[in-house]
This record gives sequence, C-alpha cells and structure tokens, in this order.
Amino acid sequence: MTQSQLPHIWGADWKPRVHLDFESEVEISDVKSELIRFIAERHDGHLRLVSWIFDEVSSEYENTSLDGPAFHLFSESLAQKLQENLSKRAEESGIMATEIIPRRGGSLHLSRRSQRFVLDVRLCMRRMAHEATINVDQRFEWQRWMTRTRALDQHLKDIFTTGIETPDGGRFGGKGFRSTWQEGVVACASALNLAKDLPSGNQHTGDIVAPMIRDIGLTMAMGQTPTELFAAQVGKADSLMNGGNQGAGGRDLHIGNMAMGVLPPTAPLPIASATTTGIALASQRLGMSRFQLAPVGEGCSSSGEFWEAMNFAGARGLPIAFMIQNNQIALDTFAVGQSAAETWGDKGVAMGIPSWTIDGSNPANFYTSTAVAREFALEGGGPVLIHVETMRGCGHAHHHDDLYLGAPSGNPPGYADKDLLAYWEAKDPLPNHRSLLISLGVEERTWPLWKRKSKRMSMPVERNGSHVLA
Repeated sequence: MTQSQLPHIWGADWKPRVHLDFESEVEISDVKSELIRFIAERHDGHLRLVSWIFDEVSSEYENTSLDGPAFHLFSESLAQKLQENLSKRAEESGIMATEIIPRRGGSLHLSRRSQRFVLDVRLCMRRMAHEATINVDQRFEWQRWMTRTRALDQHLKDIFTTGIETPDGGRFGGKGFRSTWQEGVVACASALNLAKDLPSGNQHTGDIVAPMIRDIGLTMAMGQTPTELFAAQVGKADSLMNGGNQGAGGRDLHIGNMAMGVLPPTAPLPIASATTTGIALASQRLGMSRFQLAPVGEGCSSSGEFWEAMNFAGARGLPIAFMIQNNQIALDTFAVGQSAAETWGDKGVAMGIPSWTIDGSNPANFYTSTAVAREFALEGGGPVLIHVETMRGCGHAHHHDDLYLGAPSGNPPGYADKDLLAYWEAKDPLPNHRSLLISLGVEERTWPLWKRKSKRMSMPVERNGSHVLA
C-alpha cells in the first residue's frame, strides 16, 4: 500500500468459476429483460450498448433457451464483449490523455469505471443463474418458514394483548415486534453454511447473521426455536438474552443464539452491523471460509455506525453482505425523511461496493442475492449491499398497530398511506408464493395438515407453559 495508490476494486477480475446446474432451461428473452431492468436501475447510460451487445451474443446461439453450462458461457462472452467495446469507445473519444481529476487521466479513470460496470453485469447474470437452480423442495421449505413466522407473530401479538398469568396473580404480555409482509427474508438461510448442520466443535465455522427485530423467521431458519423467541418477548428465564446473568430472562424480543450463528439485535440497531463487520474482519484474518450477513432497516442506514461499518468493510474487502430493508417507515419516520439517495443501493455505491435492488415480496430474490454475495465474498470479492424494497404491514411494535394501520372504529384513522398498503398487501409473500407452489405441482390437499403443524410449532407457551414461564 502506498500513499498515491487508488482505492482497490475488490473483485475487479472476479468471474464465476463453474457453471450451475439448472432445474430447467432459461429463456434468453427473459434473461435480457432482467439484465436490462438492472442496467436501467444502476447504469442507465449503457442501456443501448448492453441491448446491442446482448443481441450480438445471443445471435450466436441457435436455441432460444440456455441450460447451466450454456448460460455460463453466454454470461462470460457478454462480459468480455462489453469490456472490449467500452475500451474501444474510450479510445475513439479522444479523452484518454485528458486529466479527468487531478492525477487521474482518462485512460485510468475510464478503465476503472468499466471494471465496476462489467463486475455489476457479471453479478447480475450470476443471480439469474442461481435463480434457475431453485427447486420445489427449496420453495416448499421457504413457505413453511414464512408460514411459521406469520403464525408465531400472531401468537406473540395474542400474548401481548391478553397477557399470561404471573406468580403474583397479575398478567404480563411483554413487548415484541412482527414481520408482516417481510417474511421472505427466511430464504437467505438456504444460501448459507448453517451452524446447526455442522458437527459439534465446528459450529463456530458456520456463517453469521445479525438479524433485526423483524427477522425472526430468519433466526428460526438458522436454528433458533420458537421457545427461545417466546421467552425473549415475555422476559423469562429460558431466554439466552440474559445479559450474562443466569435466569435473568430476556426483554423486548431481543433474540440471538451464537451457537446457531445468530447475533442479537442491539439498541441502537445499527451497532449489530458494526459487530458483524468486526467478525468479518476476524474471519478474513483467520483465513476462515465464513460469510457474514448484516440486515438493517432503512432507518438504521442513516446512522453513523452503519456507515462506518460499510466503509471499513469496503476498504478492507471483508466477506460480508449488508442488506437495507426499506419497509417504508422507521418507527414514525417515512422513508423520504431518511435519505435523498435515489435508491438505498446508492449508499453502497458511495462506498465502492457492488449494490443492487430486489423485490422483498419474493423469497427467491433473497436466496439468489445471498448466494451470489456469499460466493463473491469468499472468492475475494469483498462486501456487497443488497437493497430490499418491501413494506411493514403492521405497527412498529404490538402496541402500535392502531396508530399505524388505524383502529377498526376509525379512531385513530392510522397514518400509513392507504395506497401504499394496498400495493404491498397485494404482494403479500405468503399467498402469492403459495399460489406459485401450487402452479409448480404441489397438491392443495397437503396444505391444511401442514398449516396446522406450523401453527402448533409456533405455540410452545400453551403446549409447555411451565417450561417457558420458569
């Protein structure tokens, strides 16, 4: 490292090492549509170029669809032709010898810009490749975890509303938070190396997540039990979040289980991202193939701890993915009051790390983004930022529903934007993903029994009350 050295572009030469095995072939026209959508999001000035080069590459293929090996070759050919064209255009512009900014001439500046652009294209194509590997069994597992999350959330709300009897004859409901419409995050776990699947003594080598208060579905998919979550809400002895004081109990649905690779949420919330970045640094220094995932809300991304963490990870090329879940409101602050950035992904671009946006109503998007981020990071590419566009379909906490959504009586009327609520309610991941599974051949008659099992799993308080209330 020298004083005059320019920032390192982590992953500048990265390319997928091997092809992926697809469940079914992908249509070239669908690949182009998704690529052009991403280019419009992140590199709109290259729309015409990408469309032209894509058509040139696709003209070399007789078939209109691609399997895994063919897609792998197609992607690399596309990236190479884009790189060649950008280099040629820069030379023809006559700007190569011009000093764009002090000590950075046109040739160097444009070369670095094109490296970042082509890397973004490779990552986009790899996300599509991972999506083509998804099978029905994976989707069914996501549906199970999303349904269990919704059922557990509702039972947590019921406990808060009615309370549970305490030894002194009173009632206590605790404080908690729900994940309504944000359950798709459970699919991240399918892309991770889970501690719960590793042999005893090696669990510390599993991947790490630092979930926020609306990510309890992800914590269960990582290995936490409903009993742990209930104990956390009602402050009982079985909670692992006891501050190091045996039997002290948990508080406010503060969850976490380090044996499962789950860090506890913190207050202020962004501190967890900084902690996870420190773990990522340790992983890098120790030469461990361990990946870290740090989801936050859009409100958290305004805090200094989050910026410091992302900046440090970007400078050091740490194996971590940051995830900003824009659920349209942070407590009572609308998203528009948080940032003037055009997209939340722009915050990652400012730190020099690849960034992209996904629709949070589709669990497959969480899976593909996490899978690519992990692959990229563990092959030396460094961090990425995943921007999730979603919406919170419930109040900030259990007590907040009427203020946010409106009471049945109409007083209070609720301050959430009704058109926004209608839009995201129509995208509710549970019924929509269920319909997709049925269209893929999952028989409808299997659902009632399975749903009852999920509901029973989420009600440990009633099934084993003395254990939870110890």
